[in-house]
Amino acid sequence: MFAEILAQALPGIVHHRVVLKRFDVYFNKRTNTLKTANGAIIGGIIGGVVGAAIINSGGDNDNVSVFKKIILIRNPLDVKHSPDAHQVGCDNAHEGEYYASDIAPGNDVVVTWLTFEVDSEPYRFESYYQFKPHSEKNAVQRAIPNAIRMTIEGAASKIKLGGPSDGVTAVTAKKG
Repeated sequence: MFAEILAQALPGIVHHRVVLKRFDVYFNKRTNTLKTANGAIIGGIIGGVVGAAIINSGGDNDNVSVFKKIILIRNPLDVKHSPDAHQVGCDNAHEGEYYASDIAPGNDVVVTWLTFEVDSEPYRFESYYQFKPHSEKNAVQRAIPNAIRMTIEGAASKIKLGGPSDGVTAVTAKKG
């Protein structure tokens, strides 16, 4: 799946060596179950700026962007969040956690972690795809493949290809 979507989004990649190291997808519906004392759902208002809390947190967050319907974070471990930001999920486990202020109230989230190399150049991404779980039948089943596709396409848009590698056309997954 990774190789197919990456090649569709960036056809020139087939002339380079690509090694997939991490491809994890987490469905996190915890924000929907968290309530404040007055009953409002914890979360931020997305409005015209998706992920404003991390984009405008006062740090240098040039690695955070919006691609289609996802918040795409390059080198996620380097991104600074506001000190009072509330992390939802597996705190700092680098799995399905996200920041409530980055997600619109009432939405569930698919968190995707993607790590790979292109000609030994490392690429690391995390993405948040938010959706209304009860907006349509099979919303969760549609959200997960959408999140995967958009994450890989967004990552492809950040890849800088040089000339062809040593002629190897390969996309491989590293075990472990």
